[in-house]
Amino acid sequence: MQHDIQDKLLAPFEDSDIEWRLQHVNKEKGFGIAVPYVTNRAIQQRLDKAVGADGWKNEYIPWHSDGEKQSQLCGISIYFEDRKEWVTKYDGAEDSDIEPVKGGLSDSMKRAAVQWGVGRYLYSMGTVYVDVEKRGETHVISKGSYAKLDDEHQRTVKKVFGAGHTEPQAQSKAPQAQELPQKPPQQAQQPLAQQQIKPIGQAPPAQTRTPQPPKAATEGQQPREAVPRMHGNSCCVINAAIVPALNGQNTLVQLKGADGKVFSAYMQGTNPVISSGVWLDNANISKKVNEGVIFYTLDSFEIRAPKAA
Repeated sequence: MQHDIQDKLLAPFEDSDIEWRLQHVNKEKGFGIAVPYVTNRAIQQRLDKAVGADGWKNEYIPWHSDGEKQSQLCGISIYFEDRKEWVTKYDGAEDSDIEPVKGGLSDSMKRAAVQWGVGRYLYSMGTVYVDVEKRGETHVISKGSYAKLDDEHQRTVKKVFGAGHTEPQAQSKAPQAQELPQKPPQQAQQPLAQQQIKPIGQAPPAQTRTPQPPKAATEGQQPREAVPRMHGNSCCVINAAIVPALNGQNTLVQLKGADGKVFSAYMQGTNPVISSGVWLDNANISKKVNEGVIFYTLDSFEIRAPKAA
């Protein structure tokens, strides 16, 4: 990796770019352990500053299921002009208890960013104890503890980078990521080991060679990704898995388009007919973006009738 890019990815963040989640809570004594995460918005801005808004992209694929929770893999790719190729690094996370799919996608991107060094210095932070207070049926970090958390973050920055280190300046070609409202912190999850994870089954390569870089993004916007191409809006179901949702259950469907590319889409509710080998016609696929996370939804379709013998 070019040293200037690496330095920009590894650089520390401002206190406002760090979110804290409770990992363990002692309800009787009123304290807990807080762990830091870089927000998705800050990760997007860091990648924009390091390689430009048109120099990186992300993708999501299903990872595994334990029967209760699904897991997502996120791959963050960076284009290296001198090598004329994309390099992709993966990591994964389980769907969260609050907004399961969105939480799983968001957390997997945060962990994939660590593979590139973004926010990796936070692993040098020691155990941080905070006061907690009850809110409804759960516990949250007390407001009086956030000043302490900022101090802990600053101590870690000084320990790892030395005094006076600041966040790198933006490149002139990289527009700022759009400001998006922050979501309430999801349930804490222990970060995965610092290693590249290869998904089971339809595994993408660690490095994807592409002769041409993507077209530049419109000023002030993230790069756009086209909805997967399907011949006559037809696609084949490769796999289907039930995932929990706030209002029941949804279905995570792996589909194969006319170009042979396998991608994932979320379908509201369940349908026993949706299974491996079934063809869908007039499929309506939509691209959705939530906190910078790009995913697809299968909004409507027709089941292809089997041919008469």
